[in-house]
Amino acid sequence: MKKLYYLSRDFFRIVSGRSYFHQQQLLGLYFGDPRGYYNDMRGKANWDGARISGLPALFVPALETHVLFPIMVLQYGLGSLDMYFQTGDARYLQAARQVARWVLEQIEERGSFRNYFVELDPATPHYSDNSCMSAGEAISLLGRISSEQLDAPSEVDRYSSAMRKLAESIVAPVGEGGCAVFDQADVSLCETCERSGRIIFNGWIFGIFGLFDYRRFSNDASFDSVLQSTVSTLRRRLPAFTEVSGWGYYDTHKRLNSPFYQELSIYLFEAMGRLFGEPEFLRMADHARSGFSLPRRIKYTLVKVKDKLFDQALYATKES
Repeated sequence: MKKLYYLSRDFFRIVSGRSYFHQQQLLGLYFGDPRGYYNDMRGKANWDGARISGLPALFVPALETHVLFPIMVLQYGLGSLDMYFQTGDARYLQAARQVARWVLEQIEERGSFRNYFVELDPATPHYSDNSCMSAGEAISLLGRISSEQLDAPSEVDRYSSAMRKLAESIVAPVGEGGCAVFDQADVSLCETCERSGRIIFNGWIFGIFGLFDYRRFSNDASFDSVLQSTVSTLRRRLPAFTEVSGWGYYDTHKRLNSPFYQELSIYLFEAMGRLFGEPEFLRMADHARSGFSLPRRIKYTLVKVKDKLFDQALYATKES
């Protein structure tokens, strides 16, 4: 019943445009200001819910507890940093620094975080709790603060080793606790490293952004071949991520996008096309945009509500 209550409440927040987790994430600040990120997360900076140690906390109704979910914390940090670049408001810089220091404290020896995927979805076998998405976003945050010298030198000195560890965790095979699936010349990146082999589209791209930023901010070419291979793999597999109508799939198990993820995918395709000079990504952005009609948005909102009702994974949300 708790899940149904929060699902119902969140459904009305989504359709009324008041959901923190479903704000528009358009093309990022980077394409107007190269200090910024590739996807627009500035709305993530305005958190007004529960906090743990000053950081946004995700509520898990079934467990009646709050957790620091790394992807949520990191997007708050990236959004705060872009807000600082845009406004110069030192409060946003302080928030971004706090997240960066949390990364240094919480990163595990293998270069990952406690992502809670196993606890939130115990019915699904996982290789590990690792995630290319959290690792990639952490690299992107640390790299920007470091390159702009926005933290104390003693802290920035620790960023480079953390970034290296995070990049290594992305490119390591899933069977060894990493995020990469190697299939001959193909390389896919896992947001949730499940033994079923499921690949989540948007998580893969955020992992690519992280590897791209590692090369950009460290000038270390160690992972260039994996980066090039995974971009090429994603480009070749683009048709598998969309219907003829232009509406996309969330993952390789053919779960359909919610309207939020459909719109997000448009701007992720566009960012990929601009960053890597690959016209196929730009064409896919146009195709996905053509499928983003009002009737389909209504239809797939209802489809996703039904999916969530029968999803065995624990639901997580904002408590207030």
